[in-house]
Amino acid sequence: GSKGYVDLLVKLYPGGMMTPLMWSMKPGDKMSFKYAEKDTWRPSKYDTVGMLAGGVGITPMLQIIREVVTNPYDRTKIKLLFINKTEDDIVLRHELDRLAMEYPETLEVIY
Repeated sequence: GSKGYVDLLVKLYPGGMMTPLMWSMKPGDKMSFKYAEKDTWRPSKYDTVGMLAGGVGITPMLQIIREVVTNPYDRTKIKLLFINKTEDDIVLRHELDRLAMEYPETLEVIY
């Protein structure tokens, strides 16, 4: 990800309150978000971080993973447990497997 941008992966839930709206958006459309900052990430703040994600909840985790593995000053090790109903439901598996192979000392992914 680029600084100042957030990547979203949205699964459509028919009858949902937000996902149909988000799926109807076109490139360039805008949506406002708010969040309360509770903690900021600092390189090497923790020796090891355990992550638990399910389905499209992988998106914010992937953003942190990318930041950690590509920062040569961050010594944090990440262990991700990614839970899905079936093998076919694993979104971004190719990207996670690629990162785990490229950064084996930093990232471990368990499906």
